[in-house]
Amino acid sequence: MKDLAVDEQIVVVLRRITQAIDLWSRELQRNFGLTSPQLAVLREVAAGVHVTPTSLGEILHLSQPTVTGILQRLSEAGYVARERSDSDRRSIVAHVTEEGAAILSKAPPLLRDQFRERLAEFPEYRQTELLSSLQLVADMLQAPTDGEQVPFLDPSSPTKRRSKRASSS
Repeated sequence: MKDLAVDEQIVVVLRRITQAIDLWSRELQRNFGLTSPQLAVLREVAAGVHVTPTSLGEILHLSQPTVTGILQRLSEAGYVARERSDSDRRSIVAHVTEEGAAILSKAPPLLRDQFRERLAEFPEYRQTELLSSLQLVADMLQAPTDGEQVPFLDPSSPTKRRSKRASSS
């Protein structure tokens, strides 16, 4: 990996993180019946603070249609109930059912125990530094601003050139 430029090394590390999160989500699905996003939505609904699809999406950084789909699946499983808001009849609000509360009481963490254990070994200032670094990376990865070229669509992008070389080999 040392042969790669720093930005390419970052992509490799981000892919490893994404893969680890995906694997854990699949393991949750297989062993528990819920994916990580479904569990996160169910926990937020149970907290009773962010109960509309829009507010859930904002807090969890998921699109409103994604949240609506997750709520639909949770509703079909009997974990949440959806109804029209008393204050705004156009809005749908969700609340956790008894079945949903029962499944939450047995729910595993959203992060693997090994990660949480290693994180707990860090002093608080290191945990805060790690969080700050991850937040910075997340901010840096936001969609391009107007006028910026999207690397995968830019024919002069090194990534695009490398892909052409790899496919012609």
